[in-house]
Amino acid sequence: MVNYGVSRACETCKKRRKKCDETRPQTASPSVEHFFTAVLLGLYELVASDNASPTKHLVHVRGLASILSKGITYSAPESKVSVYSPGMRLVTKGIMTHQTGTGILCPPLDDTYRRSLDEIIIKMSPLTSRAEKLLADPSPPVLELLELQQDLLAIDDEITYWAYDRPPSWNPEVVGEVWMDPAISEEATFYCAGPVEKYFDIYVATAWNSWRSIHVLYLDHLIHIANSLGQHELVPLYKERIDDLAAGIKASIPFHLYYDVETYIQQANAGTPLVHSNRLVGGLLLLHPMYALARCTIVDDSTRKYMSKTLRWIGDETGIRHATVLADGLQPDMQGPSAMQSSKISFIDALDGHFLITASMMLEPRQVSSTA
Repeated sequence: MVNYGVSRACETCKKRRKKCDETRPQTASPSVEHFFTAVLLGLYELVASDNASPTKHLVHVRGLASILSKGITYSAPESKVSVYSPGMRLVTKGIMTHQTGTGILCPPLDDTYRRSLDEIIIKMSPLTSRAEKLLADPSPPVLELLELQQDLLAIDDEITYWAYDRPPSWNPEVVGEVWMDPAISEEATFYCAGPVEKYFDIYVATAWNSWRSIHVLYLDHLIHIANSLGQHELVPLYKERIDDLAAGIKASIPFHLYYDVETYIQQANAGTPLVHSNRLVGGLLLLHPMYALARCTIVDDSTRKYMSKTLRWIGDETGIRHATVLADGLQPDMQGPSAMQSSKISFIDALDGHFLITASMMLEPRQVSSTA
């Protein structure tokens, strides 16, 4: 037995070991560079994807989940990356292994209680997986339908009222209206008659559209369950909510895809060709909300066709091939439960892609100083 109490040498060794432990890099936690490497590789797979391999980006989503489960270390505490750390809120296949952290689509960092969009999506993901499986059955068990309905209704307050406790600066602003019938224009664009909104920035717009698309998906589940259970009196109430949400997504599209919404309104109403700008980021951020809306069969046919057409436009004009893959998997004329569509990409897979894209919102721009 070694008597550490009488050995100054041993005590010195212990102090040195402690000092080394304190100064040694924390290899157990990946760096922010690892995080962004996984994000950028995933984004590359989205841009370069095709129908033969439409979900190659998912391996990088799993990589991100692994990185986040270990935590991210960053050496510059003044960086905004550390303030807006996504913590453990990357949703993967409807499974959450950690319950802490602020999240990628977290509420503003202040002392006001606000419903968390991350929490909503985390709770919705496994319910969507259950709904896709259950509604694909032509004769789903009544008991399972009732259980799923109750589980969905349990989060109704969080989903329905998310929009009501946003800070005032987050509210969308209607800046005008396109009255021209897009059918008279032969140009393949994202022209759409109706109001046009602008937002504080494109990331706030993304939060709104993430909520809208998840809300539409939620109501789509409830409507198909109600129809299966013979509760047809509930459908008109749900349908009214869907129409407003779909209109909000449509009104936000010019803000994502055009450099100036006021100019867009003028050109659209005049029927003049759009001056295309390279809005790659806006196109990426629209992929999941538009895909979710186009796949929900309870959404009206004209809106679903417009979403499918605009996804294809994004693929053609910006080079984001994943948009084309999503458009190819849509069946805008189909009726019935959304789960019955034969798309190669499920709602959950598309949601994982969306969170990969929103994870890129953590990128922090740096000004590179020039040296003489």
